[in-house]
Amino acid sequence: MEVIRFWETFSTHASDWANMFRSGKSRVVFDEINSLAESCSIDFQFDLTASSGELHLIFSPEGDLRDAELIDVLVGRAPLISGWRIFSRRQRKPLQDVRAILLNLYAIDVNRLRFSIEPGAKELVVRTPTEFDLDEEETAGFCNILLWHAIGEDHVMRVGIRCFAVIETDNNNESMTFSEALPKFVGDD
Repeated sequence: MEVIRFWETFSTHASDWANMFRSGKSRVVFDEINSLAESCSIDFQFDLTASSGELHLIFSPEGDLRDAELIDVLVGRAPLISGWRIFSRRQRKPLQDVRAILLNLYAIDVNRLRFSIEPGAKELVVRTPTEFDLDEEETAGFCNILLWHAIGEDHVMRVGIRCFAVIETDNNNESMTFSEALPKFVGDD
């Protein structure tokens, strides 16, 4: 990884990228940062968002502990850049944002699903209707995106929270909505 070159180049373009992002050219900014990362042998997933007047560059290890260590080194060497915040994990988002992300990526409304928690475990069970039409890999992706965005990727990885889906065959009286299940995981170190 060419960390120094990445941050020097990023710092040089940060102001222009922020202006472009705010003017609706988020895809161009994403592509330029992605090209820079590739040229510096930095091969991590990342997101760009804006909040409270700042842009957020959010790297993600996608649950991989080795990548998490490398991202920590990368982000730890980031300079202070006016108007930007740099994160090493996906941040917890409001439930309505998580719902929008899952609707966009999977066309599944998290509000229509039921959840349960395995007793004594850090496992969230997504109880899906029979029309939940995702293959095994897509289901794993759905569960990860759900956890990383609703709880926060760092917390999920540190605590070891897992998620899996089962097809709901009966009306499980112990199941709950996601907003009911979420507090059982947040802040539970």
